[in-house]
Amino acid sequence: LDGTMYRPSGLIPGASAFYRWLREEKVPHVFLSNTGAKGPEGTQAKLSHGHFNITQGLDGPVPLANIMTAADAQVEYMTSVLPPGSKVL
Repeated sequence: LDGTMYRPSGLIPGASAFYRWLREEKVPHVFLSNTGAKGPEGTQAKLSHGHFNITQGLDGPVPLANIMTAADAQVEYMTSVLPPGSKVL
């Protein structure tokens, strides 16, 4: 998301309009975050408040089903390839 929807200072121009278009046109989408510092809930909160708010004027926050973090991807991968009970170091 950093560099595509926002920068450290706030949203990239057009980010809110783009998100609104995705919603209005019912375009399937997922926001991918490479951060390991917060989970989907933290990303959802960031995209709903302050100068990172892309949901202003819409009917709620970005759904959690539309957010995937690096940690989510790692867990999904590991549970698909490692046998149950495997030790991860």
